Amino acid sequence: MQPEPDRRGPAVHGAVSRTTTINHGNSSDDHALTAELAAAALGCLMNLDIEQVRPRLVDVAETSFPDLVLRFVFRGIRAAVEAGDAPRPMAVAAAARRGGIEPPPGWRGLILSNLVGMANDAPAPAALVDWYLEQLKDRSVRHAVAISAAALHDRAWLGDSGDLADLLRAHIAETSRLLQRVEKL
Repeated sequence: MQPEPDRRGPAVHGAVSRTTTINHGNSSDDHALTAELAAAALGCLMNLDIEQVRPRLVDVAETSFPDLVLRFVFRGIRAAVEAGDAPRPMAVAAAARRGGIEPPPGWRGLILSNLVGMANDAPAPAALVDWYLEQLKDRSVRHAVAISAAALHDRAWLGDSGDLADLLRAHIAETSRLLQRVEKL
């Protein structure tokens, strides 16, 4: 009896076929998915106790949150936890205000109701918050690597060839920082 042939295609075996499309993280769908993951993660965090939240904030970069609203909420959660408060919506709003964290346009006057909505819309926090945070960290690092590579490409064609050594040194330093982030994943 012959074994069944493998019909999974070249991408499964490490090759990229001519029909394979690689998303470089710049599509509106990708940004929307990242925003959904971030909103779910932040909502979950607002439903956890301070002892559960504190260790989860250690390796999460502010840049993991793609827009001003999500970044504001993350900064507010971090400020509440640093102040010793459980990151419930009221504590997050108060910590943001005390810390001078400027609310994004459209949130002024609606901060508390928006935070409560985000916390209420969150899925089961204990089961999913770690998965959401890991997805965000992964996406953030991939995005940073893509931006770094694109910037290197763009700068390589600007200026004169005498600047290339400095350009590569700067890129090696940036790549080292990115490597440290990747190794933490």
